[in-house]
Amino acid sequence: MTDVSSKINIQTGALLMKVLKTFIWKQGEVNVFHGLHQDLDPIAVVGLGRRKGNTVEEGIDENKEAARIASAVGCRALRTLRMANIEVEDFDGLAESAAVGSILEMYESGKHYSLGHVLSDSGIQPYDIISNREQWRIGLVKASSQNYVRQLMEMPAALRFYACGGYQSTVGQDSTVAIAQSSISRAIDEVTRAINDHLFNRWVRLDLHPASLATLRQGFDMENNFPGVIGAIDCTHVAIVAPPIDDPVYRERDYFNRKQFHSINVQLVCDAYMKILNVNSRYPGATHDSFIFANSNLRRALQEVYRRNNNGSMWLLGNSPDLDLNLKLLVLDNLAQHDTSVLANYATEAGYGH
Repeated sequence: MTDVSSKINIQTGALLMKVLKTFIWKQGEVNVFHGLHQDLDPIAVVGLGRRKGNTVEEGIDENKEAARIASAVGCRALRTLRMANIEVEDFDGLAESAAVGSILEMYESGKHYSLGHVLSDSGIQPYDIISNREQWRIGLVKASSQNYVRQLMEMPAALRFYACGGYQSTVGQDSTVAIAQSSISRAIDEVTRAINDHLFNRWVRLDLHPASLATLRQGFDMENNFPGVIGAIDCTHVAIVAPPIDDPVYRERDYFNRKQFHSINVQLVCDAYMKILNVNSRYPGATHDSFIFANSNLRRALQEVYRRNNNGSMWLLGNSPDLDLNLKLLVLDNLAQHDTSVLANYATEAGYGH
């Protein structure tokens, strides 16, 4: 037992030791005990393994590593109980390692990107702040530094995957990335969440104000000599791992598309410069393109704009599978063979809302 656990054992009238003897403790194994004493909150006890003196193998101090693991595992267990404050012991003089483990766990679990957020959100502090203040402070700095380095590695790894697709292990073996597949997976998840939470709604948006619609129409007119178009629409299949056949919520057959693989059928709208304006990724691969549009918020929003303006001077451009009674998508094999004025008249007749 560590010095802190011995003190708690005395406080509980040896009840802690009695309970601990009923378990076989392995390194990193955790149990949370409640009601050991009326003055004590739930306590997470973690196995440290055998003490190994001051031996260092392959550049790793095994005792410090055991303290880092134990503090991380213990904090994770107490966090599931939604504890407002978590006190971490020093593992007999290893307060720095305890701080690194506990703070890095909170970075990892909460996707925090600053030390201030971690400390304010988690309430983590040392069990004995008086004697361990300096070591704890050093541990905080090291944990924060390691987290920044991890972020710097994750961004290029995720961008590499977005750019080339393929397998995560292949991306990790790239000389410019060089990290493990598990780290690639975590990087993709965290960067994607950050993009969705902080960037997506700012940059991917179809502004339906009259001035913005006029700018969109002008873009297609100038770039493609095609008046009146506010966007190009189509669906694309994004491949996924097939859900279990017996999954009651995500039914496997719903994701098996006409191209004979499992996917999400994603509807996209872009402007004349191929900037994405709208994304709808709600539907599995077996869903028809026309169904996706017919049940989309985009369709309802455009209907409202049409009613408000009461004209057919705007439309989306797409291919024939997307044809809908409420949206006529103009398809021309060779625009250059047609007179522009005739096209404008036809487009108005086939415009949105007719």
